Amino acid sequence: MKKLLIFTFLLCSVTAYAQIDTSGFYMAKVLYEKKDLHGAETILKRIEKSAPDYAPCLYYLGLVFQDENNFNDAEKYYLLAGEKGKNYGEPYSDLSALMFEEHKYNDAVQYAKVSIDRDSTNEKAYINLASALYQIKKYDESREDFIKAAEINPFEVLNLGVVQLKQYNNPNGAIYYFTIVYKLYPTFPSVILNLGNTYRMIGNTTIATQIFENGYHAINPTDKMFELIYVNYFRLLLDNKQYRQIIKTAFNKVPGNHAYAYFYSALSNYALGNKAIFIRQANRYFKLSGKKTPTDMENWAKAEIK
Repeated sequence: MKKLLIFTFLLCSVTAYAQIDTSGFYMAKVLYEKKDLHGAETILKRIEKSAPDYAPCLYYLGLVFQDENNFNDAEKYYLLAGEKGKNYGEPYSDLSALMFEEHKYNDAVQYAKVSIDRDSTNEKAYINLASALYQIKKYDESREDFIKAAEINPFEVLNLGVVQLKQYNNPNGAIYYFTIVYKLYPTFPSVILNLGNTYRMIGNTTIATQIFENGYHAINPTDKMFELIYVNYFRLLLDNKQYRQIIKTAFNKVPGNHAYAYFYSALSNYALGNKAIFIRQANRYFKLSGKKTPTDMENWAKAEIK
């Protein structure tokens, strides 16, 4: 788990160590970001010889060695960076992540707490702490720290849920993280979509519908993500045969040019046997959407509803 860099600290440190090769250090950072680990290490080791107390250089050496799977040297340089940079929390956050990778969860907890003591705004350190606490079965404490991380940066915790889905095919794990963010930010479109669709994935359409309904009422139709929330909400209503609810509410809040409102209302009227209204609204949908009108409207409707 890579950590965000504290650039304000780096800039202050460069000022404090004016004698170091600042252009070389910048080049080493560029090479590291480009994954040229050997090139970065060569420059950083040269800088270390002339400025052995320069914490950012030591920190980057820790990053390089970790990426090279040289965990012993990575740990050594993270500790050195933390020692030389007395108010520098980032090395301990990365060291916590390293300990987690090595399944040393108690050590991961210890170093994450040091990082937080030095910088209480580092969401990565809270995530490292929460993850390690979870592994040692301190579930309540773990959840509290995930919440703290989400309060600082909800996107980081939201991404943990995405990883659970895409890398591990674990929807329940994804729901755990999405729910943390959702309880803090219930009108956040990204979490509404992720949480609602994950519940839908596991077949819990009741909760999925409630989440999308809440989003439908909370999000402004001018928001670029409102259309996705609208479509998911009314698709769930259609799948659950809530035809009268659709007809009653489809035009209350409408994204774009009303095409989707006519789409869902037309299909609902078809399902209820209101053929004349169905034809009129279906024609309106195809005109607004720019899609080709089918020759057999009823077969189209049957295919969309099933």
